[in-house]
Amino acid sequence: MRYKELSNVPEPVGAERPTVEVSVRQTGDLSKRAKGHPEAQVATYVERAFERLGIPYRVVWDLPPVQDVAPSRPGRENKRTQLNQWAEHLADGATPQVRKDSNLLLTDRKGGGISKLGKRAAVAPGGTLTEDADVAEWVRPDDPRHCVYGALHELGHNLHAGGHERSWGRTWVDEETRSWNRTPMGHGGGGVNLCGERNDPRPEGYPKRDHLYFADCARQHIQIQ
Repeated sequence: MRYKELSNVPEPVGAERPTVEVSVRQTGDLSKRAKGHPEAQVATYVERAFERLGIPYRVVWDLPPVQDVAPSRPGRENKRTQLNQWAEHLADGATPQVRKDSNLLLTDRKGGGISKLGKRAAVAPGGTLTEDADVAEWVRPDDPRHCVYGALHELGHNLHAGGHERSWGRTWVDEETRSWNRTPMGHGGGGVNLCGERNDPRPEGYPKRDHLYFADCARQHIQIQ
């Protein structure tokens, strides 16, 4: 079976170092419309996220497109249908390279994903990743690479059993650029994250900057199966 792998784990794998294992693949619908390689782009950002945290990882991608998943339509029920169908694929014993911690399925959806908290199944947006693009530190919501933020967000849910309000994400205000910033899993409703860092609400008129990596706080709270 042809696939590609990104990893920072030397052989042989040491049992004393838990490793995050992730697969990234895309639906047949996304493959038909994409000129670039959406799963390759997302895999690159997933690799960078774990590298920055210093967490051992294995990320596989360039797997056959997943067929028999409902086409993307507006609404949460459609997303839930896609997620349930993807979860069935993961459980059927025939889907190759199912990984123990997270399996991201990129769809032709342009925004909003869905995942099973603390489980290995996630459906993520990939519909604007139709051209290869430079790796960014942060993006605005109208950037085609913003889908990566959604994919990292759903990956975060697979690696953390909690919800949005009490997670390891972070939000902050940058007065110099007059921008509101957040990392995947960041919650702008105030309060603090799992590391006790303040989550600043978004001031009126401040544009969003969505950062395409995990906050440092994730390092001590990611749950590896």
